[in-house]
Amino acid sequence: MKNLLSILIKSITFFLVTLIIFQSCVSFHSVTIDQAIATEKRVRIKTTEGEKYTYKKLIEKDGIVYGVKRISGFGLVELDISQLVIIEVKYSYPGATAALVFVSFFAVLFIYVSIEFAINGLY
Repeated sequence: MKNLLSILIKSITFFLVTLIIFQSCVSFHSVTIDQAIATEKRVRIKTTEGEKYTYKKLIEKDGIVYGVKRISGFGLVELDISQLVIIEVKYSYPGATAALVFVSFFAVLFIYVSIEFAINGLY
C-alpha cells in the first residue's frame, strides 16, 4: 500500500509539473494590431528582423500606433511602433495565466506532501 501511495504521489507531481511547463507556452494568442488595440491587453510583437518587444498595451493616436511600456525612472511611456515591420502580434490571455497559478499551487502542494511523507516515513 505504501508503494502504491508513493507511485501515485510521484505521478501526480510529475503530471502537474508537466502541466506548468506546457501551460506557459500558451499564455499568448496571435491577433491583429486592431484587435490588440481594442483589447488593451499586454502584447508581444515580433518583427521581420527577429526582434521581440513586449508592451503593456497598444494605443492609437492620430493614426499612429504606440506601445505603452513601463520604463524605470520614467513611468509609463508611449513608444511609436509605426516604423517597425511587424510580422506577429500576440496578446496576453488571462485565462491561461490564471490556470497556471491554480495548477502551480497544487503542484507545490503535492511536492510538499511528498516531502512530508518521505520525512515521516509514511511511504
